[in-house]
Amino acid sequence: MSAALSAALADFLARQRWYAGDRPSDVKIVIDDVISTGVVPLRRLVVEADGVAYQVPVGSRPPGDLPDAVWEDAVIGEIDGAVVYDALADPELCLALLDLVSGETAERVRPAGAEQSNTSLVFDDRLILKLFRRLAHGPNPDVEVTTALDAVGFNHVPEPVAVWRQDGFDLAIVHEYLFGGSEGWALALTSLRDLYGRGGDPSESGGDFAGDAERLGTTTARLHLALAEAFDVTPGVDDPYLIRVHGDYHLGQVMRTDLGWFVLDFEGEPARPLEDRRRPASPYKDVAGMLRSFDYAAQVTLRDRGEDERAGGLREAAEAWEQRNRNAFLAGYEATKGIDELLPADPGVRNRRLRFYELEKARYELEYERAHRPDWEDIPREAIARLEAAVLADRDPS
Repeated sequence: MSAALSAALADFLARQRWYAGDRPSDVKIVIDDVISTGVVPLRRLVVEADGVAYQVPVGSRPPGDLPDAVWEDAVIGEIDGAVVYDALADPELCLALLDLVSGETAERVRPAGAEQSNTSLVFDDRLILKLFRRLAHGPNPDVEVTTALDAVGFNHVPEPVAVWRQDGFDLAIVHEYLFGGSEGWALALTSLRDLYGRGGDPSESGGDFAGDAERLGTTTARLHLALAEAFDVTPGVDDPYLIRVHGDYHLGQVMRTDLGWFVLDFEGEPARPLEDRRRPASPYKDVAGMLRSFDYAAQVTLRDRGEDERAGGLREAAEAWEQRNRNAFLAGYEATKGIDELLPADPGVRNRRLRFYELEKARYELEYERAHRPDWEDIPREAIARLEAAVLADRDPS
């Protein structure tokens, strides 16, 4: 069965959003353990695909006995008279996994939504389990940072409940589910659509986002102070201090609740090596990421409008929205007590460092879009042109 399963896994992996690359040429099953017994046993595979380790929990059932929830791309193949499939598509096996990882029980489970590099499941709108697909020895940054922040009392991350760790790998984390929360990206798009529908000044729009942006800036500064406390600081060359940072900070990584903004997903930029993602960096890396996200939100919503509308004033409205929320976010960030100690003292140096990190982020975005969303390449490309011009002006003010 192992040989047949290895062959079937190559096609399966190529169809998954969390798999990085084209169809692998070499697939090996390095771990195949039964981790939960029941009517349908739950197995955990660790698969090396062209030398990279991935985690694939699997179930198997007779043909015709698959749950309705098991979608076509979750099926690995029919092997030795049984259909083998991704266990995270099977509610019964998901509940068994939650019990195994955390000792918690639940009645209902649903996918948390589309993800790029992992798979998350929501149980009873109370708990969320994130299973890490791509594995690397040592602590997973999401586990490492979330638990460290919780330990120093930063309560704007979901409370961790359990970590599944085995053989030197972090395999999954369970934490509280922020029921009723709203993702920052969705809130920003709603604000922009309201502005585009009504026109005029974004400060007078019913969906004005500036207040939320300022509070998000404050939460971000508090996050950086907590990271400095949890992981200490490293003296920098161009920056006063380097700290552990979020690393992939944007509107899709924050959620607004009745208790304020919460920060999610500390794995960092998925295209970068793990050692780079864990390396201390300037706080401006995160600040720049969020500022770039404001630009993305404005540009993405413009695409939903016709060229006549864009030429008729919506481009100017988009730029005004971005600038207003950029200013509000920075105001909240820079006014937070203690954050000055992590930043350059000179305002001109601050502005230059921030532009540098914005340019670095836009270049990363361009490579990402080329690989995943070629239709969006123009968003970072136009930003790179603007930012390069600003950096040149910094070097030669005349």
